[in-house]
Amino acid sequence: MTIELTPEMEHLVQTKLNQGQYHSVDEVLAKAFFLLAEFDQPQAWTDQEKTQIQVSIEEGYQSAQRGELHEAEEVFAELEAEIARWEPTHHK
Repeated sequence: MTIELTPEMEHLVQTKLNQGQYHSVDEVLAKAFFLLAEFDQPQAWTDQEKTQIQVSIEEGYQSAQRGELHEAEEVFAELEAEIARWEPTHHK
């Protein structure tokens, strides 16, 4: 099989090799395919996670019933800030 990488992909592979994180193109691609497979797997929630989600939903519902609501713009700004904090640590 022959694959063609975009210049951006080639640069990323070369950067990883230059940084010494990987010793060959095959290692970089193996990691990329591993992460792709992991990403595509459906998430299996533990019982504890399911319970916490249900509790959070119920708390949110009760807050809404009491009129304790937040403006959508405020919520989206908080989410965007959280994503910005999360992304740099998960793209290594």
